[in-house]
Amino acid sequence: MVGRHAAGPGPGDHRADPADLQGLHVRRGPRRDRPDLDAAVDLYIDILESLPRRLATTLVPFAIPGLAQRGRLREATATIDARIRTIADGTAAPPHYSLAEAVLREVERAGLPRDPELVRDFVLQLHFAGLTSVASTIVWSLLLLSLHPAQARQMLDQLHEAAGGRVPTPEDVKRLPYVEAVLNESIRLYPAAAWEFKRTLGPLDLGGHRLPEKSQLIVAPWVTQRSPRSFEDPLLFRPERFLGRADYDSGSFLPWGTGERSCIGKSLARNAFRSVVGGIVQRFRLDLVPDQHIEPHPGYLGTRVLPRPGVLVVLAAQDGDTERSAARVHGSVVGAVPGTGA
Repeated sequence: MVGRHAAGPGPGDHRADPADLQGLHVRRGPRRDRPDLDAAVDLYIDILESLPRRLATTLVPFAIPGLAQRGRLREATATIDARIRTIADGTAAPPHYSLAEAVLREVERAGLPRDPELVRDFVLQLHFAGLTSVASTIVWSLLLLSLHPAQARQMLDQLHEAAGGRVPTPEDVKRLPYVEAVLNESIRLYPAAAWEFKRTLGPLDLGGHRLPEKSQLIVAPWVTQRSPRSFEDPLLFRPERFLGRADYDSGSFLPWGTGERSCIGKSLARNAFRSVVGGIVQRFRLDLVPDQHIEPHPGYLGTRVLPRPGVLVVLAAQDGDTERSAARVHGSVVGAVPGTGA
């Protein structure tokens, strides 16, 4: 393991265990203290991740197994809301300082009502955006680093200097500018959401076109973040482009969205990336199996692009020889050899 769960908070320590939603123990392991709550959160996230399931659950009034699940979703949200109520009124005491408790504290601080539905929406969005979505970014960054040994060497050197083999923490961020650059370049090329729907709140002039109120738009970071108008050599993996620079054109780099609707899990996702990737890279070398074929694919109408059919690697102890990780890989992935290799 590259990390461990934090111990319970001491006096004045309000660090929430991000894996402990509402004290639900939502962990992908054998421990299942509340399987009903685990199942409720799993269902909610599964629907949120899939556009077909999301649309079918919203629009279809009857159940379709694996697709339209309005009734099950209603039961799941009721289960989660009930758990949050017990935490809010003090009748439940999670073993860790849970994410729900942290959200309740911030809701009170903002002067908002202690509404279980509001807290539930915040908590599940944090889980989805800060933990579930960042998983794809971790996969892409590790693949890109394996395909680009020079960049992997620079990142490894900086991690050794700043962290000395331990898992990086939020306090290390100022000493890890290249790690942050690798994150930015990875989500520029492979954003967690390749596209998403937006709706205008009022009439809008856009590029010489007049859009009426409630117009449905598609925002596609996959396209805008690969534009040569904003990025030189946009289809190359160059973390260096983000070092000491934050002056890209408005709208050209929006992996977290923008404005008051920007990603609620941005900070959590960055911390998770830094800890997980920083821990893995210092401990292991991921040697790509040569001549495999990898393509970025969003699944069936999905928004989260992943390498398909998967990435084959040989796990070795990190010895600093990043050149050994690079191997000839075929496909349209950045850094691969175009074509099937057949």
